[in-house]
Amino acid sequence: MFEIKFKIIENTAELGKLSAYEFDRSYDRIDGLFRIRTDDLEEGYYSEAPLCAEEVGDEMIDYWLRNLLEAAVILSRESGYASFKEIETPNIWVGFTGMGNDIAISILSDNDKEGTFCREPHGRTLTSSICSRYDLIKETADAANEFIALLKEINPELLKTNLAKRITAPLKQLERTEILIHGE
Repeated sequence: MFEIKFKIIENTAELGKLSAYEFDRSYDRIDGLFRIRTDDLEEGYYSEAPLCAEEVGDEMIDYWLRNLLEAAVILSRESGYASFKEIETPNIWVGFTGMGNDIAISILSDNDKEGTFCREPHGRTLTSSICSRYDLIKETADAANEFIALLKEINPELLKTNLAKRITAPLKQLERTEILIHGE
């Protein structure tokens, strides 16, 4: 099982009034709640309940989705590796290792790795879980499509933003992979 949950926590009334240019200059990201979950692992934060006064939705939803999409494209083959930095937590990475029909998802610690995305194994595994390759790829594509639909609902202009392009480009690439075309 692989599950992605997210909730946009932004002033949608304000976002609804912006042009694509204004969004790119002033925002260029969508914050909220975001969580990935398997049977044995949970990373990020998500709740169905309304936020309490002291809670904020500070996960960068577009960052998570863009990196999950890039990882899913790499993992659409039977083997491969991808990891990305969990940007809100110093030195923590989320890693994905293709193993035939399965994917090992790992939370990694790495104090030395530079950048935010990596295609080679690194770091020390803190915890890990296994999920179906198909489940991860399908859920990632579905979550990205849901995010794009929400952007359109908030303001169709948002589909013209750099943020939307950073999501739709790898999403289109993923949707052309064998695993999504033919299923499991």
